Amino acid sequence: MIVFGGVGALTYQDGALYNPANNTWAPLPSLNAPAGRYYFSDLWTGTEMIVFGGRDAAAAQLGDGGRYNPVANAWTALPAPDANEQRWLHTAIWTGSDMIVWGGDNSVSLDSGRRFDPATNSWLTIQTARRDEKAIWTGSELIFWGGRAVNSGSLDEGLRWDAATNSWRRIPPDPVMPARAYHTTIWSGSEMIVWGGTLPGGGRYNPAGAGTWTALPSKPEVDGRYDSTAIWTGTEMIIWGGYPGVPGPPDYRADGGRYDPATGNWILIDAGPDGIPGRSLHTAVWTGTAMIVWGGFNRDINSNYVYVNSGGRYNPGSGQWTATSSLGAPVERAFHSAVWTGQEMIVFGGAYYTYPYRLAGGGRYDPATDAWTLYTAPASVIGERSGHSAVWTGTEMIIWGGDSWFSGGSLSGGARYDPAGAGTWSAIAPNQLIGGRSGATALWSGSEMFVTSSVDTSAAKGNFAEIFSYTPPKTLYIYLRP
Repeated sequence: MIVFGGVGALTYQDGALYNPANNTWAPLPSLNAPAGRYYFSDLWTGTEMIVFGGRDAAAAQLGDGGRYNPVANAWTALPAPDANEQRWLHTAIWTGSDMIVWGGDNSVSLDSGRRFDPATNSWLTIQTARRDEKAIWTGSELIFWGGRAVNSGSLDEGLRWDAATNSWRRIPPDPVMPARAYHTTIWSGSEMIVWGGTLPGGGRYNPAGAGTWTALPSKPEVDGRYDSTAIWTGTEMIIWGGYPGVPGPPDYRADGGRYDPATGNWILIDAGPDGIPGRSLHTAVWTGTAMIVWGGFNRDINSNYVYVNSGGRYNPGSGQWTATSSLGAPVERAFHSAVWTGQEMIVFGGAYYTYPYRLAGGGRYDPATDAWTLYTAPASVIGERSGHSAVWTGTEMIIWGGDSWFSGGSLSGGARYDPAGAGTWSAIAPNQLIGGRSGATALWSGSEMFVTSSVDTSAAKGNFAEIFSYTPPKTLYIYLRP
């Protein structure tokens, strides 16, 4: 048995080994031993004891530690994870190859952790909370990758959540896919395809087995853009619009590309007619035969941001663009949502120039007639918002979360909209469990809406790393026998 540190009349830096075979104690060496501490973690690897964190005699929080090898009777200092990793009353476990440290306190309760690999004497970040990632639903798993961590840069790893077993698997970093955020992601039916963002190029992730990455061929004409849109046609990924990240003409892209994973080839999409200017933070939906893009913003010749209420239909079969009608279109906006019902595109909410700077309601666009139908959302059911999540269930549009000028931050709750007939709204009450958040990823599984990640802008709560599911209420039909 090995005893080290602790607090009594003093905060101790010493320790001892107890041998039960002969009932004797032997002192631990003091050379290179960690400073005295309490509320630290210690564990046994099979060959060493590892000590980490805690508080010292002055109650200062510690982020260092040491490894004690009883065969060599020697201490080796642990490398510090970084300047902000002091913690105490945390948990540490041994996986068989790594020490995982999680939680604890360093003036605030922590929801983060680190992995220490004794073989390389190095720390690895456990990334969970993130924002600006993208997620896909495979039919059995929710996979999200990349994005930005709390107080950190872009991420080069991801997570897989299995709905049947409610279990997580990590997607480790891979040289094929460097860290990025603001990228696009689609599900092809067998692979997750990631493109663009803060870095050029992309990759295809096959989740079968342990999961493997394959690099996408670079296409300079399609590279160098973020906040673009991506849709899956059934055979191709279409990338369009976005911001190149470098000021100067063209500030916002009006072109794109089609990628065929079967051949690995790109087909360029030239800029559309003048009625379909370049833009970012727009929406795109796939109708089964055409991609419809609408809304967003760009800049004028004086570099002022300009919201747009124009759009276009792109037919990959003919390679032709057709501008959407501006007659009766909703007011210009960005950070809005759009869903495809099978017959119409429904646009909701978004950000706007004037007070209250957020919008409620929107428009329904029918590509068969090139016509808009405006609708309003009752303020008693759902208020103005942008940065919200939206899914189509097959019969209803579900709106959730977002941010509001009135609330001063992120929103919890939302509404369901049934466009049948005159259209009916039903409120979704706020839920304290999930809280308010904006920019969340929402996906429809066929029976549930999954909401994952995002940021709470109403307080300094940072980013989230949870998945919540919402199941809409079902109508009970009673059939009476005649």
